[in-house]
Order: sequence, then C-alpha cells, then structure tokens
Amino acid sequence: MGEVMAAHQWNTNAAMIVDVARLHYLDGTVLDLTYGQHGGFWSDHRPPGLVTNDLHHPADHAWDYRAVPLPDGSFRSVVLDAPYRLGGTPDRPDDSRYGCEAYVGRDARLADIRAGALEAYRLAEVYALIKVMDAVEGGKVRWQTDLVTAAIASAGGVKVDRFDFLKPPRPQPPGRSQKRARRNYSTLLIFGKGA
Repeated sequence: MGEVMAAHQWNTNAAMIVDVARLHYLDGTVLDLTYGQHGGFWSDHRPPGLVTNDLHHPADHAWDYRAVPLPDGSFRSVVLDAPYRLGGTPDRPDDSRYGCEAYVGRDARLADIRAGALEAYRLAEVYALIKVMDAVEGGKVRWQTDLVTAAIASAGGVKVDRFDFLKPPRPQPPGRSQKRARRNYSTLLIFGKGA
C-alpha cells in the first residue's frame, strides 16, 4: 500500500484524494458539497457512493453549500472545498474555477467558509473533510485552519487528521514588501463525529 504522508507535494488535489481514500475517509456515501464544473478532486479516484453538488455548476444537485435541505448525517463523509481566496477583486484567469469570479470582501468570504464547514459537519455521519488555505492578506495571516477548527469544535467535532498540500514556491511580485511568511500550501482538515 505504501506510506500516506501528512504533508506532500502532490501533483493535484486528485492525487491527494487518492491517499485520503486509502485511509478509509471516503468509504460509503460521500457528498462533495462544492464539486465545481469539472470535479477536479475525483479525476484519479471516484468513490462509488459519490454524490455531487455545486451552486454555480449543477452536477447532481444545485444546493447552496451553506444550507443544504437534507437531514443531519445524510452522508458518511462530506467534502467541502469552499472558495477560500481572500484577495478581493478577481484578477486571475482561473478565478471562476475556484468560485472567486465576483468580489466578496474578506469578512464575507471567511463567514462563508465557516458556514460551509459547519454545514459539511452537520451533513456528515462520520467524517467532514474541509479544504482551506491559510493566507497572507492585508499584511496579516488569515488562519482559515483555525477558523474552521474552532467552528467544528463548537459543534462537537474533533480533528482526526490533516493533509498539507505543498506547492512550489513562487517569487514575490516586484514592488511588494513582505511582512509575513508566504503560505505555499493548502490544507485538508478531517473532522470526526464522536472520534
């Protein structure tokens, strides 16, 4: 089977999900709350019980990931990869792919992440898998990992695992001064119910 690393430079999210699945976090019914236009998480491993949802690009369903009209514990595992880029005004060609095609202020984006994480946890019977990215924005580190962990803990959840997806470093854009260490990774947090 090989060793599954907690921090690794996977080629894609899909490659990371293969390792996550090897640890049985994706057994049984799985809801991807934010499947997206192409379902990039699932190109290397698609669980047989996968149900997809996306607010902007309907797959199986078009529910708002922050308020799904289903009872608690409807799926064994729930995956959330909410829009987590805090940069404000869209400025990259791939922004729409990440749900960041329209301006949403930092506080609203963080509130959406928190609400989505709590909804994923509510819908999960066993595991909620939440992908976030601690980011430097406005000269400060915005700790999305802490925000989500505190939200899920307040609902009774326990963090059971964490995967850090390392990315190759990029040079600092010219003319910018650096005040905090840049984050070159995203994080998949896994929370259990009664773990």
